[in-house]
Amino acid sequence: MMFGCLHIKVSSKTGDFDFGLSSSRESVDSSWFTWIMSIGQIFKTKVSSSSVTKENCVSPYNAIFLTIKTHEQNQTFDVETHLKYIDMTCCVLFIIGITMFYMASAMASSVVFYYTTGVSIGVIGSLIVLVFIISRYLPKKPAAYGT
Repeated sequence: MMFGCLHIKVSSKTGDFDFGLSSSRESVDSSWFTWIMSIGQIFKTKVSSSSVTKENCVSPYNAIFLTIKTHEQNQTFDVETHLKYIDMTCCVLFIIGITMFYMASAMASSVVFYYTTGVSIGVIGSLIVLVFIISRYLPKKPAAYGT
């Protein structure tokens, strides 16, 4: 099962929640989870319906701790798991990796590849910095919600 993953689906019919996965109990109990979730709250928009479903696919070879933090009291959750024997994302990444491995000598001597890669990394890095700077000036709570 080289290309498999464990698919976890958490759904709630009574409101929104934060859903996190961790490889150790200490990191679930630590403030890192709270810190990461607070970063996510910056970009969060209000969910229009009361039914929320969140999904994630993780490696079946590691121990996983599931953390659910509720926004409201008395929320009920449905947690579904199933094993995907072939995950297409893993297969595609494997094929790309093998192709790059066998073409490494040709790519290393190619000037076009060298400059295209450098420019691409520079543009993506600049866009990430730009999004970070712009997000600091945006209001935390959208004005459409009112009070």
